[in-house]
Amino acid sequence: ISASRSDVSARSPIAADGVTQSKITVTLMDDWGNKIAGKALTLSPPPTGSNNTYTSFSELTNANGQAYAYLASTRAEQKIIKVKEFSGVQLLDTAQVKFTALDAQGISYVSGTDQTGNFGTATKDKIKARVYDKNNNPISDYPIFFEAYEGGGYVWECRESKPVFTDQTGVASASWILGPSAEVNRARANAAGLAGSGSVRYIATAHSGTAKKIEKGSGDTQTGTAGLPLNNPLVVKVVDSAGDPIYNYPVKFKVTFGGG
Repeated sequence: ISASRSDVSARSPIAADGVTQSKITVTLMDDWGNKIAGKALTLSPPPTGSNNTYTSFSELTNANGQAYAYLASTRAEQKIIKVKEFSGVQLLDTAQVKFTALDAQGISYVSGTDQTGNFGTATKDKIKARVYDKNNNPISDYPIFFEAYEGGGYVWECRESKPVFTDQTGVASASWILGPSAEVNRARANAAGLAGSGSVRYIATAHSGTAKKIEKGSGDTQTGTAGLPLNNPLVVKVVDSAGDPIYNYPVKFKVTFGGG
């Protein structure tokens, strides 16, 4: 048996429904490429990943040197298949099977509620929601509309009725700008047609902070042409004693040296 010339292949991609199977085909060969019949094989080590159901090789290799195994899973991920002949020869070739998520089924809360901040400013942490299929696999690139529905605030990414799309972990996040007065703010995540849409909710309390200091943001140490504007604006940040930003506070910029 040639560990290097023998071939391992598998059907991919496969839906991660726990029912649809990937057919794993092994062709056993010697060093000269001759097919070897009558040998027993096993999936060893077992396929990588989780939530796997598999049927190992139930028959010996046939006249074409081939034997078959089957793999199903409810976990959407890449699986690596390795095969060993019963005498102990580990085949060097491997197969990879990509199990894909099913249709989106629901949306759930991740983080971002119970925050406080100064009115008119963004909450310290973004609000987040997750989309999943019936087996709790994450759904990527799914549109979520975050909506601030109480308190007069808004969600920055959705301010023009645009959605935020989920990432590879199924999570979408957005910046929540609190309303212009000191009161309770509420927001929610909507994903049309999914269980939980509209019921994923966030709450934050806006208050009126007192400006304590100004911090340098960006725009320092630039070079430019005399008489022309710099490429980047000068940016500063006004914060309260806790370091939270202050909205609508007057700032005056003044040139102190060199003219301009």
